[in-house]
Amino acid sequence: MFARTCRLGRRGITMVELCTASALTVLLGTLMISVWSCFGRPASDVIARARLIGEIEAAAAALGNDLGGSLDTPASRLGARDAGKFVGCLAPEGVELLLCFDGGSTPNGVADWTSPDTVIGYALQSGSLVRTDSSSGVATVVAKNVVGFSVLDSTDRIHLEIDYEHRSHARSIVIEAYKP
Repeated sequence: MFARTCRLGRRGITMVELCTASALTVLLGTLMISVWSCFGRPASDVIARARLIGEIEAAAAALGNDLGGSLDTPASRLGARDAGKFVGCLAPEGVELLLCFDGGSTPNGVADWTSPDTVIGYALQSGSLVRTDSSSGVATVVAKNVVGFSVLDSTDRIHLEIDYEHRSHARSIVIEAYKP
């Protein structure tokens, strides 16, 4: 007799095909992880370092402007000789920097620390270096990712140390300026 074999259409996948596809997926995943560790991590490290450098440059620019001798005001921009002149600094407890700029219609050349003088303060607040202008009441974040801010006030100089940290990267800068 004739034995007739009828082949029905196969549906689905076999266990061998499933195991092969799974093994290939694991292999590709492993390759992608090694590629990421070779190329991706260094790229994210470069981004973190660049961010820290940007924060350092922003803080140095703001402090440099304020410690430069005179406050940037409309009167000083118009050439008034003593308007906004840097006349004094204080470092309360070594964690804050206060700068006094002579003000008023007849500047007296002395740090009065009250109106019409302008007092600019720098302090660490919630991981940011914040600049506060007493005359306008405006507080501005100068730099983020700051973990330490210390001020050493000597007889003729101001010594600032600012510590930054972002992800696994840390940097410190030191700024020294002469007192008025």
